[in-house]
Amino acid sequence: MECLKRIWAWLKTNSDQIAAVGAVVGVVVGIVGFWATWYQLSSTATALRAANGYSIQKDARELIDKLYNDGDFVASLATGQVKGSAEAFDKNLWIMFNFYLAVYRQQVADGLSANLATAYAHDFCAFMRNQLVADHWSEMEKSEKIGGDHEAMRRKWCAA
Repeated sequence: MECLKRIWAWLKTNSDQIAAVGAVVGVVVGIVGFWATWYQLSSTATALRAANGYSIQKDARELIDKLYNDGDFVASLATGQVKGSAEAFDKNLWIMFNFYLAVYRQQVADGLSANLATAYAHDFCAFMRNQLVADHWSEMEKSEKIGGDHEAMRRKWCAA
């Protein structure tokens, strides 16, 4: 019983120091907890960017396969003159423009690695240097098949 009295007396005498140590421990635990949360969120964001990149690359491969099998579309791009159906050519271009727009939106939302977004931006700008593509872009803008988001993408990616 005497032992408990001494412990109680010591606690009363040193209560300010005990409270200070408790406060410091609380701050340290808070800092470590904040760092662990930040680290986990950062890791999650990196994993999400990687998953988005993988998904976009998979979609790009599928799109390339589809369009490459359309001989008229490929020939049109190569010769600068629409071969076959003009509607089919425009539809394929529209699909391409919207694919790039989806990539651009992922970039704006910080959902892609900078390197991957830059690679797609360069690819898009090279695609837009094809005069046939540029002419049809203008036609699609006038007919409102593509809009402000597409133009914002072109301005940002190609400084056009």
